[in-house]
Amino acid sequence: MMRARGLFPLLLVLLLAAPARADDEVWQYSTIAALLAGTYQGALTVGELKTHGDLGLGTYNGLDGEMVVLDGKVWQVRTDGRPREAAEGVGVPFAAVIRFVARSTLEVPAGLDMAGLTALLETRVEDSTLIQAVRIDGRFARLKVRSVPVQTPPYRPLTDIVPKEQTVFDLTEAAGTLVGFRFPPDLAGANVAGWHLHFIAADRRTGGHVLGLTTGPARAALDPAARLTVQLLPGARLGKDAATEGAAVRAAEQAPGSGN
Repeated sequence: MMRARGLFPLLLVLLLAAPARADDEVWQYSTIAALLAGTYQGALTVGELKTHGDLGLGTYNGLDGEMVVLDGKVWQVRTDGRPREAAEGVGVPFAAVIRFVARSTLEVPAGLDMAGLTALLETRVEDSTLIQAVRIDGRFARLKVRSVPVQTPPYRPLTDIVPKEQTVFDLTEAAGTLVGFRFPPDLAGANVAGWHLHFIAADRRTGGHVLGLTTGPARAALDPAARLTVQLLPGARLGKDAATEGAAVRAAEQAPGSGN
């Protein structure tokens, strides 16, 4: 594991391949390992986050809802399930963003579940060692999304909170956008390995972290990134081994819940 020491954040820059474009970067604040351990308080603001990208996801200080970054706007989805545009000064403990440019597109047929959708997306991943940013616009026959309630110190690990306290919403015939990333397994301590998606409705009335879905007709766009810049919080862990981190992430990110 790796720790950031001192009073100032540490910038960790990883080149996954020789960068070919100036916008070929995912910028991230803190790590999924730190979030899993209960690091829910950051010094980054929404206003600062916007300077690093226009598409992405994350959460808010105190674990106060799910973050969706789309077209340069940053949305906060609390446990009422309703997105609100986050104020510039709101604090962020974890987020990842990119200046999104669609490098490849594909049509998404109706009737795919999450496994089918991610398998389809994998067919367009030319280099599995790179991070893939994704945006999917369309209709969804079914969506299961969640958010979690704001926490107060002393903070508990994420795996202690999500299974018991998350609020789950079952949506039907929802039009909107999925945003997210595919991180390679070697970066499991930095972010969620595999595909990680958040949703926001076209009418901005619903959204959240995606637990499951059935597609309607949609269109996906992918943007591979060969550079990852991570600003680590003082004392934040980069991660453990990929297997241990992956099991903890699955427990937190894919935790089932009762519908609401």
